[in-house]
This record gives sequence, C-alpha cells and structure tokens, in this order.
Amino acid sequence: MRRIAELVIVLASCAALTACGSSSPKGARVGTALPVGRPSPKAVLASIVAAALAQNSVHWTESFPGAGIGYPPVRWSSDVTTDSGMQRVAISGGGTVRARLVNQVVYVRGNPMGLEYELNLWNSQRAKQYAGRWISIPKGDQLYAQTADGLTVASIVHDATPEGTLKVVRNASHWTRLLVVSRISRASLSEGATGASVPVDFTLTPGLLGSPSGNFGRWNEPVHVQPPATSTPIATVRRG
Repeated sequence: MRRIAELVIVLASCAALTACGSSSPKGARVGTALPVGRPSPKAVLASIVAAALAQNSVHWTESFPGAGIGYPPVRWSSDVTTDSGMQRVAISGGGTVRARLVNQVVYVRGNPMGLEYELNLWNSQRAKQYAGRWISIPKGDQLYAQTADGLTVASIVHDATPEGTLKVVRNASHWTRLLVVSRISRASLSEGATGASVPVDFTLTPGLLGSPSGNFGRWNEPVHVQPPATSTPIATVRRG
C-alpha cells in the first residue's frame, strides 16, 4: 500500500468503545481509560494508541484526493487483525487491487493499472501478463514492507499517529464526545475524558500531496483471511 505515513497529524478518540458504533466481544481487550483531569497531549495520545493496539481487529478506510501525475486519487478499504488483513484499492482511472496478508506473505491481485501502481510494475506488458493472477510477496522481499503496510492493526495505528508538538481539543462528531490530538506549532490542552479511547478517524497533513483522510470502525468484528489457492512469486514476475 503506497501511503505517506509520516504526514499523519490528526487522531480522534471516542469516550467509549460502544459509542464508536462497534462492540467488543466477551474476552476482548478494550484498552485503558483516558487520564482524568487535564492530561498532557502526549498522555492522551498514548492512551488512544494503547487502546487501539489492544484490539483484535478493525475496519478502516482512507481516501486520497490525488496530487497530479504519479499521485492519482485512491481509496483503500481494509479489514485487518493483529497479524493479517485484506484490502481493496480503487485507483482513479479504473485501477483495482486486492491484497491479503497471511502468515507473513502478502498476496496481491489487480488489473494492469492496479499492478503498475501497487507493485511499481511500470512494464505495461508484464502488468498485462500477470493481471488477474495472485502474486505472492514474502517477508524479506523489497516490496514486503510497502505492500504489508496497513494490513495489520499495528501498522495502520502507527501510520495514523501524529508526531511533533501536539494539542488536545474537543470535537462533537460521530454522535459522541471526541478528543482530537493534532500536531501544531504551539502546544495547547483541553479537558480529558474517561473510557476506552479507540480511534475513530484521522487526517493527513495537507500540502503538495493533498490531504488524505480516513476512519476506523467495526472494532473486534471477526476477520478471516485465507491465502489464495495458487499464486506466482514476485521473483518470477520480476524475471518476466
């Protein structure tokens, strides 16, 4: 998945897991409560991240508005667990990609445009040759980190975690009370909240590469990912 992780600046949390429009099954971990009183932005952010990382699965989406040649509008829709995931990618102009992460192997299938985008497969003939076929990318391959990004709970939470100087503000959205942690040039603070603070949405830094945004939902719903019956190793694809 080709994303600009280091540009993430906003992460929101809801006061309770059920308030996010999802529920936690019996035995699932729901994370720690937000610090009470007037916690520091770093403390609020740490609580949000810890709560998210304690969950078993999540559905997340992201939309990228595009930024000229080489950066078309893209939409991701994913269901991920702590060690596996599946994803659909829609690229402006008709590109499509499907991806699965199972047992430290990423499997990718797409049409020619999708393969060119997802695998940096700029050889159009080769992209046509392998269109519609599953391609396997094992851990250790040069493309593994790129294609596995966003296919586990930890990787998407990491991508959506703001860095730098932070502030905490209140935001009434999603029919519940939210705390929003964002990166700014000067720190500020707002009153904290209590309850499990799983993320509900995120926004990336606006700039030359546009302003992508997305959301989290359906925490802890069952996600079952199976490897395809057959696949072609990425090394074979490279050789043509």
